[in-house]
Amino acid sequence: MIAEPTREEVRRFGGGALPGAIARRNVATGPPAWVPPAVANLQLWMNAQVAASMHHAIGGDVDTWKDQSANGFVATTLLGPGLGATYSAAGGPLGKAKLDMLPSGSQFGVPNNALLNGSTFTVFFAGLLHAGNVYAYNGAIAKTNEGAGTLGWALGNRASTSNFQLWVNNDSSGGLSTQFFPTTEVYFSCAARFDGATISIWQGQTKLADVAYATPLVNTAGQLGISANSDTGAHTYFRGVFLETAYYNTALSDANVMLWLNRFNTDYGI
Repeated sequence: MIAEPTREEVRRFGGGALPGAIARRNVATGPPAWVPPAVANLQLWMNAQVAASMHHAIGGDVDTWKDQSANGFVATTLLGPGLGATYSAAGGPLGKAKLDMLPSGSQFGVPNNALLNGSTFTVFFAGLLHAGNVYAYNGAIAKTNEGAGTLGWALGNRASTSNFQLWVNNDSSGGLSTQFFPTTEVYFSCAARFDGATISIWQGQTKLADVAYATPLVNTAGQLGISANSDTGAHTYFRGVFLETAYYNTALSDANVMLWLNRFNTDYGI
């Protein structure tokens, strides 16, 4: 039987406290943190709301960013001093912390690992595009093989100020992309999934497309880029702001995709 709250608990927390052990547990720990779905397949989760995940170099630029999955991968800046990303604590239009890759661009890379080489995947992004982001193949999050020039996949913008899309095998091997058009300098969220037969895209809480694509994904051996090059061209990096980005090495169900997108809506209003 669950014990009734003690007199001290009633005095401190009011008569509305939950009964007994439940009340004491909730008082001690607070509300539970959000737990991502299918967490065993969550291989990378970069979250700008976790200030301790970033290391600031001399001069203030962020030079490393640690992921919040169980793997604890570390994305390291690929540029020199003064060209890193800028961290801002809670504030601004969303009242949230953010990591700004700046109009000049900055690049982070996660060293290659077998956990990042799935032939199916689901990726998420919450943030914004900077106006004037016109270089081709700018992967906000991308799995590449720069040495061979063969793109595995990338979620980001491509040759436009507001053309955000997922593309797979869309380099020397040919491939397919799906796209949507968020407004620059406005925060948005999105998800993209490849299940081996279909490419799916969501913007906000709306599913935009299911596009057949049965070609096997080219599993590249290169790094996973966070705002880094997604092909072999120079200066082809994402220029925008990160709130969160995440990668699964499996195709999540629609319901699990929506758990992420609904939380983005709850946490950021996007």
